[in-house]
Amino acid sequence: MNSCVCLALLALAAVATATSTKSPKVYEAMEDGHYRRCVEIRDVEPCAEFPDGDYNICDVCQLGYFASCVDREITFKTCKLKTDANGNKFRKVFDSNTQSCRSKSDTCPSEFILLC
Repeated sequence: MNSCVCLALLALAAVATATSTKSPKVYEAMEDGHYRRCVEIRDVEPCAEFPDGDYNICDVCQLGYFASCVDREITFKTCKLKTDANGNKFRKVFDSNTQSCRSKSDTCPSEFILLC
């Protein structure tokens, strides 16, 4: 199994043992009026401060994982796996502002890129 996927699964598993009660990461509005926000899955209730909707997961957003928050409950989702012209498989990244999976996301800042 790819080491990135293993790290992502470990990060998702951290929800079960979470003890932090930090607030969600909220970023300043960008020039176009959009904002960056991601769910911190290490928190005890990661969706507690979020309105219902889909959001990036801070630690694994570059791997195409995102969270759906409904009634303060979290569900994990992934962008679909794609294949390029050379047969290489890749996963797009979720963008909270457009609510879609894209090649690049303004809501998954570079400081959240997971290096493998």
